[in-house]
Amino acid sequence: MAKSKLSLRQQNRIRAKQKKATEAVASDQVIETLLNSGQLGPEQKGMVVTRYSNQADVASVANPNLRRRCYFRAHLESPVSGDRVIWRDGEPYGVIYSVLPRTSLLERPDSRGIVRPVAANINHIVIVIAPEPKAHAALIDRYLVACEYHQIEPTLVVNKADMPGAMIEPLTQLANQYLKLGYRVVRTSAKTGIGVDTLGQLSADRVSIFVGQSGVGKSSLINALSPSAQVKTGELSHAKAKGRHTT
Repeated sequence: MAKSKLSLRQQNRIRAKQKKATEAVASDQVIETLLNSGQLGPEQKGMVVTRYSNQADVASVANPNLRRRCYFRAHLESPVSGDRVIWRDGEPYGVIYSVLPRTSLLERPDSRGIVRPVAANINHIVIVIAPEPKAHAALIDRYLVACEYHQIEPTLVVNKADMPGAMIEPLTQLANQYLKLGYRVVRTSAKTGIGVDTLGQLSADRVSIFVGQSGVGKSSLINALSPSAQVKTGELSHAKAKGRHTT
């Protein structure tokens, strides 16, 4: 009997599973090496700042200036940005031991329609819009619906407010519609510093997530608020007026 051929999608899924399994084994091997080295510090609380494939950047709760790239075991509940964790610091990597209970969880479907966690314990969503790429009310509404559903406080940010009036005016009119509905609106410019202090005060002592189209300046605002973050910024493609994903 002739063997049936796998579709390209099936082949990709198999490769993805194999890659994930290989990464999990490699991750556990690194963790065992770190544990046996005797160089890991005591257990402490931290927060996941950025999640990668089988690693995550963790900031210490006791010392926010201390950040470390950490490994986590394959059986551990997959940590996401905003997760509170128990971890141990070390050189060159730390180890995440456990993920603490979440107060909230933002999710979205992936390319296969499977719902995946995106961020946890968020209590402030910063919705960033700019003259380019063109802002869409429908997208803003989707973010606001998510905020209402999860009971998360939103802030609508009109970024690149230093641009010429003719370019910023349509955006101001759009933002004013939400201002009339009672939503908070802040005008900012990472380039000139307009509104950055105000946004910083609104984000202080909160777990915030910045959302919006690529190219609106999310990374630039984060870097302006926290220079030590050094989030990579992307350029806006003039051909399609769409930004490159960097956050």
